[in-house]
Amino acid sequence: MAIGARDADTLTTMAGRLARLDQALDDVGKGQVEKQADHTLKQLANNLLDAVDPDQQMDHAQAKFGTDTPTEDQVAEAAGHRRAARIAGRVVLGDGGTANPD
Repeated sequence: MAIGARDADTLTTMAGRLARLDQALDDVGKGQVEKQADHTLKQLANNLLDAVDPDQQMDHAQAKFGTDTPTEDQVAEAAGHRRAARIAGRVVLGDGGTANPD
């Protein structure tokens, strides 16, 4: 997986990996991840999946911009790919989520 990649396939793959990691870690390991990421692995995985869900993207754009018909740019802005990838980066990259934040 390329560092900084934020396309739907990459985010979906990362969500799957986080879900598997959640199953593999004991409670201490999960606690360390949650402390570092400020989210559980399950929350991180769900956030990544939400970031690539077109229905979630539309809902977020409608709420954020107060319109029933947001533009493509508004939907893209509200999609949250960057934020979801940055948060997951805290776990996957161990860098506080700062690698390629844009």
